[in-house]
Amino acid sequence: MLYDPKWEQINSLSRLIAWLEQQPAATSYDFCWPTRCLLAQYLKANGISDFNLGSGEARAFFGDGGEIIYGDGNRSTWTFGAALARARSMNCADGTET
Repeated sequence: MLYDPKWEQINSLSRLIAWLEQQPAATSYDFCWPTRCLLAQYLKANGISDFNLGSGEARAFFGDGGEIIYGDGNRSTWTFGAALARARSMNCADGTET
């Protein structure tokens, strides 16, 4: 994966939370599909369309935030609303509440 300076601007949990708040809560995403996963949609919304992330890179994108994207591994938890709840929970847990 090549470095892109735009990544530094969007690689923040608070910015992800703001984006998730704008998504329909019941809409699902497919973690296993590289162009339909939560992170791919987030990157595209932020003007980054040329990327190739493996699952390990996707899980590490927000530090130790893989559970935001992947949840508990159950596809029923792969909705924007569930991801928002996980992101907010992680944000409060690490003391960086927005």
